Amino acid sequence: MQKTLYLVILLAQFLCLGCARVQQQAADDTMEDGIQSESSEQNSDCANCGMPSLEFPKWVSRADEHYFCSPRCLFLKIQKEPEIKSAKSLTVMDYYEAKVIAASNAFFVIGSDITGPMGHDFVPFTDEAAAKDFLKEHKGIKILRMANINETVIKEVMDL
Repeated sequence: MQKTLYLVILLAQFLCLGCARVQQQAADDTMEDGIQSESSEQNSDCANCGMPSLEFPKWVSRADEHYFCSPRCLFLKIQKEPEIKSAKSLTVMDYYEAKVIAASNAFFVIGSDITGPMGHDFVPFTDEAAAKDFLKEHKGIKILRMANINETVIKEVMDL
């Protein structure tokens, strides 16, 4: 009886250890995707407006460890603090594919009937063809690259 109890306890400990490893791997995989990790969750509020960025997964943008609820907030922060533009990693989420992409490589549609967490926004895409399709389907105004987004363009988007 004691041997059986000992084996059950040993098996339970082994299973718990396995579960802990699976949970850690899931956390590591999530961080590799660029969304969040347990340690970064505490810093996930938008660095521009304070909204909880992770509640808007299609819109999450990042500048290194700083989260933003949308590309619009990222670009607003860059206007206020231009040094953010030189972050090692500026990322946005491709709207259709829901994957992290470099903001400098993205095609942004403005003026569409799709709004972000703070209203009209810059809708990011990995490739120009997807951006053109979205522009037509959602009544967008134009497609921009990050290099063309300045204070005037941000104001234009905010005033839509």
